[in-house]
Amino acid sequence: MVVGPVTNKGLLGHKEPSSFGENEFYQILITQLTHQDPLNPVKTNEFVTQLALLSQVESMRNVEKDIGDLLSYQASLNNLLGISLLGRKIRAEGGIFHYVGGGAVNLSYSLKSDASDVKVAVYGSDGSLVRVMDLGSQKSGDHVVEWDGRDDRGIKAPEGDYSFSVEAIDSSGTVYQVGTFVEGQVSGAIVEDGKIRLILDNGAKISLGDIEEIYQ
Repeated sequence: MVVGPVTNKGLLGHKEPSSFGENEFYQILITQLTHQDPLNPVKTNEFVTQLALLSQVESMRNVEKDIGDLLSYQASLNNLLGISLLGRKIRAEGGIFHYVGGGAVNLSYSLKSDASDVKVAVYGSDGSLVRVMDLGSQKSGDHVVEWDGRDDRGIKAPEGDYSFSVEAIDSSGTVYQVGTFVEGQVSGAIVEDGKIRLILDNGAKISLGDIEEIYQ
């Protein structure tokens, strides 16, 4: 395949504007001085204003470059961290998991106080309610409940993405939402929307910022 010469024309055949920098500014300034009216010369304060404007533009460009370099460095650190977590067991905030079918899934949550009643609800990827488990009263602290993969009618749920939420009633009768967690061993990593996400052995995808604990 023969490739023609590269031009600076855009998709519609128009010439793309070049960037305005320090050299272009000084060329305009020299031209302005050369062609100024001797009877009405450019005032000193106008020069100062123009030079200050150039300084601000150049400073903004330097800041943008520094931010870009910092973001690239942060992305590299995240990639290294994701690789270092392969094979490690983690606990992350969130209630989304992948059900592989044919088994049970452990759902983790933490109660901030003793509860007179705790309910765990499992939802499908479309938001439809699959199962509600009434666990009764429980003490404050971390808890794990096993979902056997069946809906409220006892029918086995298909493989796919699911989520769960936990609702509790405290001693005063107030209903509150409970923090949920996903646990598992890191089996891989993937980049989605420019962010690295860890893939657990149960199929769940976890953002690095959601990690609560890392185990051996």
